[in-house]
Amino acid sequence: MLEPARKILQNICVWNWVLVACCAVALILKSVILLGFILNPPFRFPDFQAALDWIPSIPVYLCFIAITLAPSLLLGRKTCRWYLLAANIIWTGIFLSDLWYFRAFQRFTSVYHFRQTANLHNLSSAIFSFIRPSDALLLLDFALLVGAMAALKGLQYSIRRSVTGFLLIAGLSSAYLVYFNQEHQINSEPLFEIRWVPLETVAVMSPIGYHLYDSFMFWSERKQLKLSPAERTEIKQWLAAQSEHLPPNKYKSLFRGNNLILLQCESLENFVIGKSIGGQEITPNLNRLLGNSLYFRNFMEQVGDGTSSDAEFIANTSVYPLRSGAGGLGWRYPENSYNSLPKLLEKRGYKTIDIHPDPAAYWNWAKLMAGIGMMECVDASRFAQDELIDLGLSDGSFLRQSPAIIEKLKLPFYVYMITLSNHGPFDLPPEFRELKLDENLDQTKVGGYLQSVHYLDKHIGLFLQKLESAGLLENTVIGIFGDHCGIHKFYQDELDEMSKSDTDWMENGMRVPLILYKKGMPGWSIDTFGGQIDLLPTIASLMGVEEREYESTAMGRNLLNTRRNSVILYEGEYLADPLDKQEEARYQRGMQLADIIIRSNYFKTTAFEESPQPLTISGEPKSKLPSR
Repeated sequence: MLEPARKILQNICVWNWVLVACCAVALILKSVILLGFILNPPFRFPDFQAALDWIPSIPVYLCFIAITLAPSLLLGRKTCRWYLLAANIIWTGIFLSDLWYFRAFQRFTSVYHFRQTANLHNLSSAIFSFIRPSDALLLLDFALLVGAMAALKGLQYSIRRSVTGFLLIAGLSSAYLVYFNQEHQINSEPLFEIRWVPLETVAVMSPIGYHLYDSFMFWSERKQLKLSPAERTEIKQWLAAQSEHLPPNKYKSLFRGNNLILLQCESLENFVIGKSIGGQEITPNLNRLLGNSLYFRNFMEQVGDGTSSDAEFIANTSVYPLRSGAGGLGWRYPENSYNSLPKLLEKRGYKTIDIHPDPAAYWNWAKLMAGIGMMECVDASRFAQDELIDLGLSDGSFLRQSPAIIEKLKLPFYVYMITLSNHGPFDLPPEFRELKLDENLDQTKVGGYLQSVHYLDKHIGLFLQKLESAGLLENTVIGIFGDHCGIHKFYQDELDEMSKSDTDWMENGMRVPLILYKKGMPGWSIDTFGGQIDLLPTIASLMGVEEREYESTAMGRNLLNTRRNSVILYEGEYLADPLDKQEEARYQRGMQLADIIIRSNYFKTTAFEESPQPLTISGEPKSKLPSR
């Protein structure tokens, strides 16, 4: 039965056009499948109708696909086939990466991510937790391809190179995209525009178009941005408008002269504070601290693609993370200069040190923090690797070993620390799971998260006990905050599947706790809306730093002395009481200006001339980061 079809196909002289068309159909179907997945929370199955409804222009999708496939028309028989197969495989791999990354972060991958392979260290369990059997829909065309190749085995066909065909397809596709960008506004924005909502950016450009545009932006942003006079003026005016110049209140200089330890806790959400399950406190040690703490109940995460790395950056600089492109600041702009919390405290005689259980190369954090102004960076090489959980050194071991480093520091000191163990997929080993939970709950990621947070809390308590035994707690402020949400950020689908009565007490709304503890101090609960951008001005004021020293560089505000009750999240969502549209637009513009500040190294070229501190790891000067 196949013989007549074989004879017909043998007479086709432009078989390469047929191959291109088949590959194009496969890629546009995969684009629809990918959009279908991400438009159908909890992202387990694609909603094809929703995907089609969101696509503003099928021709735009086809043009981007055509541009990527057109070079095959310049190739011979074998190389043409291999090029098209490789293109299909590469784009399929990128789409799968997009899907898994979107399940975790509600954003898409970028060229910058594919350059940061060091960040995959010990992340295999987290990555596998975002894979679903239905993802195989993106691979179905390969099964059809194998079947077609078997059916047509032995077929003799010709493939002719066609320079004219290449120029025609590439030229017409490019011309249409330029025309569409200029003549058709989508939601009042051109085609080539990074929108606030990543899903909208990808749906408008197409998944392939987004990645091509992202690659172009990666290439175009290689050099430091040069600011125009108008941009410099706008940045200065925005920062000036952020300063409120209010009279000092009772919180001003409350912690002057004290040591400062900031503990950034992996995936610590606010909903667990003060809560119990089965009669057991989830965070008993943090709960006890509240009686002697400033507790910020409406403190929000504001991190981008750099997640934990972004949190460390924002907290120490009061500058929003990058929005254009993606990828961690440690990889893209590690040597920028900022008027940072370490620098502000160093001027007052503080020894500043950053202590991580990570290798120095992870997110390139050590070089970034040295550039920000940390006098010393201590990485994983300084710790005995005696107890490992998932990403690396356990919180128990890290917080048990760290006091020995802190005790040797010259007073006063500022220590910044990061924990690891409370990280997805929240699969804490059985010997560390101390909460007695219902077996069905304990086997879920929600149960795993509660166990993991309880474990973190236990070792924070033991850490404070060791500081007290060393005589350091009397004159040391302990700041504890979450870098970003955990179960709500990465596994909302599992929460959605649970009954409302079981999860209503877990409502979180992007909140991470900020607790500033000082032994013997009365406790205050602060309800003002704020975020990680506000940490530097708030703590600097408490430590006795004058507002004039950071008002021209901080994009946040002092949450203990402000008339504003507002915060903006990374995706541009503005939370405020009362709502103020003019202020919302100003905040959103501020996040865009932060990109310009970072890309231009604004504080180096305009306001401050300090050179980054020489990189020091584990107490020894290093000319380069240690190899992994």
